[in-house]
Amino acid sequence: KAGLMEIADVFVINKADRAGVDETARDIGQMLDLSVVRDWRPPVVRTTSTTGEGVDELRRVVADHRAHLEASGELEVRRAARLRNEMHRILAERLLLQARALGSGDRFDALCERVAARELDPWTATDALLTGEG
Repeated sequence: KAGLMEIADVFVINKADRAGVDETARDIGQMLDLSVVRDWRPPVVRTTSTTGEGVDELRRVVADHRAHLEASGELEVRRAARLRNEMHRILAERLLLQARALGSGDRFDALCERVAARELDPWTATDALLTGEG
């Protein structure tokens, strides 16, 4: 999926009582016409929050989309992807904390001195930090 732009599942144009809404809706529709064909075409819903106009339609569209995701199995696929991404984020955060801890203190300083003296290369010194050797 690298290089692909993600398309929203539902487009909402708020302040639909203002000028330019028809052009915005047309532009979104044209963008969708050029996108990859999917089994769900994202609807474009116009709302006006100050009056509540379009809010019932938006609720219906969101419910329809949820039903589509459940029926197609896409909901579980998205949940699994979200969980994988969350675990990657947590892992990266914890590894960064571990790297900060390993990259400080007397042991780190001693290995830096050995690298500076060309007794070790940076890769070997880093391996020593990670394995607890050296």
